[in-house]
Amino acid sequence: MNTNAAALPLHPLRHLKSGDQVVAPGSGMITAIEFDEGQYRITFKEERQYFIEGEARQGEWEILIDGLSSVSGGLGAVSAGSPLGRAGPSLTAVARSLILDPWLVRHSTRTRYLDGLWWFAAEWITEQPFDPLSYRQSGTFFNEAAAVIEGEMPQIPGSPESRVPRASQPTRVMLALPDLPTQRDLPGAGSSLQPGIERFVSVGMIGGFELLLGFDKSDADQFGELYVPGDPVYIYGEPVLILLEPQILITRVDHYTFVSDEQIIQDRLDQLESTR
Repeated sequence: MNTNAAALPLHPLRHLKSGDQVVAPGSGMITAIEFDEGQYRITFKEERQYFIEGEARQGEWEILIDGLSSVSGGLGAVSAGSPLGRAGPSLTAVARSLILDPWLVRHSTRTRYLDGLWWFAAEWITEQPFDPLSYRQSGTFFNEAAAVIEGEMPQIPGSPESRVPRASQPTRVMLALPDLPTQRDLPGAGSSLQPGIERFVSVGMIGGFELLLGFDKSDADQFGELYVPGDPVYIYGEPVLILLEPQILITRVDHYTFVSDEQIIQDRLDQLESTR
């Protein structure tokens, strides 16, 4: 790395202590291993599919992880979660790309243009990252719900009145909710409903099924302080349970925002282009 490290937007990986195992943040290729001043630097070429502006895209960039006390393996392909080595006392990560890739723009708040490359603080490398662009955009929530209801619904053992929706890609969709999430008794759900989903809001009916969004209690409390019923909101979620008596489809809410990812990215692109 010839670029002055002091000028880069390095992201400290403080969730890893010295001696902890460092793993690959995604699937890709180890293209370089360097040893300098008693520590190792790994260059990791990552490829990632994401969804934006109604289509799937394939992103590609390099991540430099610096400050390892040791490395595991050598050059070549690795899968997400594969061990890369052990953390030293000061571990950092930075990504670089020839272009302002939308995925990197969305997931990094510190960016610099140096030596013909865009450098991004690799802030998404955390213990439990949330990736909003991994959620496929859904043009019509009700059409998606109808497809889930009509699809294969394996019975849950010991719970004859509930079904698991067929595997589906988590989606993000803009909705205008009529009410705030509230507690609701769903006796048919029993233990089939994922722990933590305790607040619900009904968004309508389709094919005789009521469509419910299920919120974690803490998320529902925060949402209730911010949201005005009837206003647009972007919901990220996935169908998790179908009840047959009464007929209900429950979609788990993983995240929400009041500004679209596309708008967030465009605002940031405008800002970055002016500083090139």
